[in-house]
Amino acid sequence: MAEWLIAPVLKTGIVLNKELSRLHEPFKSIHGATIENTSFKDGDGASTFRGFNPTQAEETYSMVTANRFWSQIFRVAFSNKRWLHFFMLFVPVTGLWMSALGVVGLAHEPRAYDFVSREIIRWKITNLRLSTPKIFS
Repeated sequence: MAEWLIAPVLKTGIVLNKELSRLHEPFKSIHGATIENTSFKDGDGASTFRGFNPTQAEETYSMVTANRFWSQIFRVAFSNKRWLHFFMLFVPVTGLWMSALGVVGLAHEPRAYDFVSREIIRWKITNLRLSTPKIFS
């Protein structure tokens, strides 16, 4: 718990990066499955990769089917493809920025400006001296 109080930004970044590394493979698989399972195929020998043209006007995969797929797994549905891809990009970028800001924050010695706890410690020491009975004096 003390680490969270000393460097909350760094700890948040570390947690997000751990979760990202743990969830990286499933996200890759889910993205691939979303594209493969919801793609529009024309003909018998059609493939998503051979049939895709970057300049085509129509969609390559169905967002409705992709939303159904995501909502079954994560209980979340996205209104359009931009929100879906924003979500998939937001978690890793946030984790990296939080880690970087946390390291920079720790480089500037966060306890150097901890006046409140120093005053509490000083107060405890002086009160301990005053309240201790003097047996041998």
